[in-house]
Amino acid sequence: MASDERNQIRVIVRSIEGFGASVVKRIVLDCTANLTDPPNEGGTPIDTRWASANWVPKIGGTFDGLAGDVENVSTGAQQTGVAQVATGYQLSQGIVTITNNVPYILKLNAGSSKQAPAGFVQAAILRAIQGAKLGVSPRD
Repeated sequence: MASDERNQIRVIVRSIEGFGASVVKRIVLDCTANLTDPPNEGGTPIDTRWASANWVPKIGGTFDGLAGDVENVSTGAQQTGVAQVATGYQLSQGIVTITNNVPYILKLNAGSSKQAPAGFVQAAILRAIQGAKLGVSPRD
């Protein structure tokens, strides 16, 4: 294979990697935004905002802690995760997760709050994926 052909292949591979990374970024960022929207827009039910603040994206693994506590809500971990995904994610870094470790998140998603229907998490994920397929973001 000639040097010129190898360079063309490298350009194609980089282009595909860049496109793949942009799709992953878009889905993760849109999903996080959907989950942190107000409940009347399909987001997480809000009492103290602790559950909403604990949707934390992370490159290469899962966020293992809690963002603040019920009395001292913090969006710092969430904002850091969003910034890292938005500015630095590459496909070579592997998976990106969005974790919520609040002890009652499963109950909220099961419909324990009148603010959001059961399955609001799955609905938020689906909206993000559908937006990526259409090439439009609900945030555009």
